Amino acid sequence: MAKSPPAPPPIQARHLKQAILSFSQESLWFLQQLDPGSTVYNSTVLLKFSGGIDPTALQQALNALILRHESLRTFYPSQGGRPVQVIQPFESFALPFVDYSALPENSLDQAVRQFVSEQSNDPFDLQRGPSARFAHLHTAQNVDFLFFCTHHINFDAWSRQIFIGELLKLYEAFHSGREIGLSDLPIQFADYADWQMGWLNGGRLVAYTEHWKDILSGDLPVLELQTDRPRPVIQSFRGARVDFQFPEEISLRMKEFCRAERLTIFQLLLAAYALVLMRHTGQEDIIVGCPFANRSRPELDGLVGLFVNTLPIRVNLGGNPSVREYLKRVQSVMLEAYPWQAAPFEALVSAISPQRDLSRNPVFQVVINLKNVPKHQTFIEGLDVESIQQEDAPSPFELSLEFEVGEAGALAASIQ
Repeated sequence: MAKSPPAPPPIQARHLKQAILSFSQESLWFLQQLDPGSTVYNSTVLLKFSGGIDPTALQQALNALILRHESLRTFYPSQGGRPVQVIQPFESFALPFVDYSALPENSLDQAVRQFVSEQSNDPFDLQRGPSARFAHLHTAQNVDFLFFCTHHINFDAWSRQIFIGELLKLYEAFHSGREIGLSDLPIQFADYADWQMGWLNGGRLVAYTEHWKDILSGDLPVLELQTDRPRPVIQSFRGARVDFQFPEEISLRMKEFCRAERLTIFQLLLAAYALVLMRHTGQEDIIVGCPFANRSRPELDGLVGLFVNTLPIRVNLGGNPSVREYLKRVQSVMLEAYPWQAAPFEALVSAISPQRDLSRNPVFQVVINLKNVPKHQTFIEGLDVESIQQEDAPSPFELSLEFEVGEAGALAASIQ
């Protein structure tokens, strides 16, 4: 087994108006065609502005953002039986406005939630577009909301933070009349997709998939989570979200322990998660999906697009190891995975051809993630900004655990 993958070349800006899809995009495209009414891969951003917003500056900022990121104006028609991404020329648009100012205060929250739920659960037609929708929701209490929904084929968690951070910078610039202050993007997502398909071809793709095939050799364990009702024949993706906070003292002690044991906080959380799964299932061979940002080149850091690559991390708890032995196992598995994170999960599934079951995800059924995406500003002079999570969002996995380190250092978590 090779110790490290071959080094990729730089990505060139080619100013493409039409391109092939990346591996991840192509997989999502085919899944959407198989179930055109599905909304499991819809991604929603809801921003709450308190203090009285400038609607003209908000619309200007959104237009500037769509002009800046081609992913937000791309659709995906089929040509010759294969999907392509087509970048539409930019056209300024009027932000749809929904006025709730006449509603009584005790009805506002429900009205906003209903709007977000209905719009978020409206499927996208990727072949015809558009693949994103927006709205400005206004209330009478100097509180406004910006609703944005797009398909995951355009967007990942890192993109969410870019979208929010740049939108607020643009809003502030247009509202105050100052310079925008955003540097030009060196490439666009279509350049990356074209580069990825050119780089990962032939022997290089084989090298990446062979690495993961060795890890996933033998019988793949299927996680048998205890359920309170029979498993449906076809996975429904209906989900609910619960947020919770780690006490600051426990978060601090976890950091101190990791420092002493030379672990990352994610390695500790992954080890604990796998251990809890073992206790609930009785299984010692556990596969957990771990999202990798897959933005290994600096020119990708500021792009909106689908880069995230969720890969299978196999943790073995057999042999009754001590705590330190077990943690070293997990650390070793993660250190081996990092250099190979560019291996497209879709290509890996094709290579290992696991037995398919419509009631479960292939290879792994649960995921864990520690958000380390760039933080965005949440305050503009005279205006507070809050990002609100959708509580009833569909879940593509049976169990998803997500962590984020807060400003005070305490761990915040959500489970879905």
